[in-house]
Amino acid sequence: MNWTLKDFEESIQRCEVSTLEKDLAVSEVNVLKANLNKVVLENEQLKLEVNEMKAKLKEKRETEEFEMLEKQTQKEHEVVLSCAQQQNERIQDLKCT
Repeated sequence: MNWTLKDFEESIQRCEVSTLEKDLAVSEVNVLKANLNKVVLENEQLKLEVNEMKAKLKEKRETEEFEMLEKQTQKEHEVVLSCAQQQNERIQDLKCT
């Protein structure tokens, strides 16, 4: 096969185009990798925030439960004191009669 100058020029142009396309593809891959790394970091940050929020929610629930139990205990204690007071009044009434 005889190579003409035109054939040689076309071959060089194809190589240059292929090189440019390869460089463009490599650049796109690098951009995609950078975006992926950014998304991975963002995901890790969100996981940390979710865990922090879960911990705060758990603490809030525990505090609310403690306060509820404390109020319930206080009410029960008031009932016991009221009954004791009533019994004491009855005893006093019986002593007076």
